[in-house]
Amino acid sequence: MTMGLSEKLITGAFVCIVAILFWAIHLVLMGWIPFADTASAEAFKAFCGDNLRFAEYACTLLAFCYAAGAMIRDYLKANDRKLFFRIPQNWLIQAGLFFTIIADWFLVIMIPRNQAIAMSAFVLSQISYFVLIYLYQSECKDPGRIRRMHLWVRGIVCLGAVVGCIVVLGQNTDYVALVSLFYIANLFINIIFAATIFKINRSTRLLFFGLLFFICCDILIGLAAAEGVYLDFGQSAIIDALLHSGHDFAWMFYPISQTLIALSANNHFNKAA
Repeated sequence: MTMGLSEKLITGAFVCIVAILFWAIHLVLMGWIPFADTASAEAFKAFCGDNLRFAEYACTLLAFCYAAGAMIRDYLKANDRKLFFRIPQNWLIQAGLFFTIIADWFLVIMIPRNQAIAMSAFVLSQISYFVLIYLYQSECKDPGRIRRMHLWVRGIVCLGAVVGCIVVLGQNTDYVALVSLFYIANLFINIIFAATIFKINRSTRLLFFGLLFFICCDILIGLAAAEGVYLDFGQSAIIDALLHSGHDFAWMFYPISQTLIALSANNHFNKAA
């Protein structure tokens, strides 16, 4: 399947808009874009700081819209539209991104945040990617063995994460902590087993790298959330630099993650070359 000019333009526009929305603002916040005077620079930084969450959410929303648009295009071109949604690969990426925009609404836009709903939605997002990876594994060599290993490893790691959370936190254990550990365990396993489908086509490669950037973001968010509540990092210079530099490094990974995952939904990348 080759990508037409209009689809190339849409894909290019999507990537460029995400870059403009996010990276330009962060370059300003980090002081890498000079202004004519200090007052203008501080005023623009204050404006970006107050509205950055909307730009961040727009990145996620654009990713979902791009993936949904790809799904609608494929549906309209399908020979048998009745069977289209019976094939999970046609809509699982879109489902994962849909749950992500729900999670980000409660985590980024809403004030105060609702972490319980947000993390529950993130779990549903990773379950969508888990099912997609599991289905793709039918194209691997010895798919039965890989799928059995996948299910056993996922079950053991997820159970271990929940039990470990309870053991370590004890009386401090709450729903948010449990669901967060369950979520990160599923994301970690998704990355591990996305590697088994890496060579199938370009979409699976984009998905793998998207999930990899996803966990980089979540590691930093998790450290920030756990500091002073669940864990004490003491005088760690590295963690202090990452969490207290005045810049949100976690979100430097996030738009890349969502962009790559959205691009993986485009069936024009479903070729091995």
